Amino acid sequence: MGYADQFYELGQEFARDAEARQADIDRSFAAILAEESRQAEARAEGERREADLAEKEPPKPPPVKLGDKVDWDAEDDFWEFRSNRFKYQ
Repeated sequence: MGYADQFYELGQEFARDAEARQADIDRSFAAILAEESRQAEARAEGERREADLAEKEPPKPPPVKLGDKVDWDAEDDFWEFRSNRFKYQ
């Protein structure tokens, strides 16, 4: 077996290794794409479920601040709090 035959065999071995590496890479990318599509489907399902709940559930009223009450004034609340603090010290 001459040098040319050994060189040819080495080239064939390298080609087989390259094909095996490429097949591993292709499998890895296929697994990544499958996982991404699974996550996208799960995300879409969750958003659909949240949208259904949002349609069924009426919006909650915002919390009432102390100064927003009709018969109270913010300044009165401040002085009432101050007087109570002094009263119970």
